[in-house]
Amino acid sequence: MTPFPRPIHWEKVRSDDAKRIINEWSQDDDKIIYTNHVLERMEQRGLTRADVKRVLLTGHVSTQPKKDELGNWVAIIEREISGGRDAGVVTAMMNEDEKLVLITVEWMDIK
Repeated sequence: MTPFPRPIHWEKVRSDDAKRIINEWSQDDDKIIYTNHVLERMEQRGLTRADVKRVLLTGHVSTQPKKDELGNWVAIIEREISGGRDAGVVTAMMNEDEKLVLITVEWMDIK
């Protein structure tokens, strides 16, 4: 028997909730909004939309999401991409619209 997923409590989104939301919503390209900033950073870092989509679909969230000034939960989802680098996508989850706003992309393996 497959257990039912725990309901999302939007008043306090946990890292496992954020991972599940991002992984699920990113399956639909119409739910992903690329900001100009994220597109600039993708170009600077040599990342493609396919790279970013792979991070969204299969990455993990290791830090606690935080609420932004608009009331959206923001999390960094990360994954190793081709070439062995760890990429993180800073993602805002817009609950009412079920949209993901990609804010920036960064290398997570730089100390």
